[in-house]
Amino acid sequence: MDTEKCKVLLRSVDTGSFTKAAEELGYTPSGVTHMMNALEEDLGVTLLRRTRSGVSLTSAGHDLIGPIRELVAAADKLDQNVAELKGMTVGHVAFASGASFARYIVPEVVARFKERYPNITLEIMEAGGGDMREAITEHRISMGFLTRKESDRNFISLFGDDMLAIVPEGHPLAECEEMDLEELAKYPYIGVNLDYDHDVEYLVKAQGFSAKPFLVSRDEQAIIAMVREGLGVSIIAGLHVAFNSEGIVSVPLKPRYIRDVGLAIVSEESLSPAERKFIDVAREVVAEMIEDGLVEPPL
Repeated sequence: MDTEKCKVLLRSVDTGSFTKAAEELGYTPSGVTHMMNALEEDLGVTLLRRTRSGVSLTSAGHDLIGPIRELVAAADKLDQNVAELKGMTVGHVAFASGASFARYIVPEVVARFKERYPNITLEIMEAGGGDMREAITEHRISMGFLTRKESDRNFISLFGDDMLAIVPEGHPLAECEEMDLEELAKYPYIGVNLDYDHDVEYLVKAQGFSAKPFLVSRDEQAIIAMVREGLGVSIIAGLHVAFNSEGIVSVPLKPRYIRDVGLAIVSEESLSPAERKFIDVAREVVAEMIEDGLVEPPL
């Protein structure tokens, strides 16, 4: 099977458009149309439903898209291994990140990686945990920065991240060495959107936290700013506080809760040389953050 046609198929499906796929891959829209017609003729099935609004998978396409993604990934891995044997470093890494990791970790990882491996292309997708895990399972991306769940079987731990209570400077709870959630619940509470931050959701439900937030936000930095102004108290991941602690006091929770942060992957065996290099750079960046005391060592 022509893997180049398969790559074009995947971009057409993921973008929902022959035109967008053509722009990304350097083809003309008519060229993409011709390639997809030829691929369907080779396979003897109709893979794509064509409409004025774009393209989508047929029933047969849904059945075959998984094996086609695996085929393309295997072909890319083979090309990279051959290039390595010839002393060349090439490849492509598609990964995802939630907003917080994209803000604090990804820029340094990408900058260092591109300086070291300029011929390896990177593709980033911003997504929530559920969408990210689905994209990894379907081989649409190689890996994603996530906090670990019990269901995650293929996961590379990078660091531990304390969940913290935050209060304004001068607050009655500011001198506490650890924070009992019952005490925190006595004060006006600013909550993070639980549909957005599943780590906080798990924590407040597991501990039976009784406070009802008078204000809810998806933006952790906005929450920190409001706590700084004395509007209330909150619970937030330590990673956010590590880069913005002015005017607030952060206190470990009682009992302590540390989230396991790392990279969810398809499998260790499926990693290409380029993907392994990306993971090495991520580990290097995080090791420096651990040394600087910004985050905890991996669990």
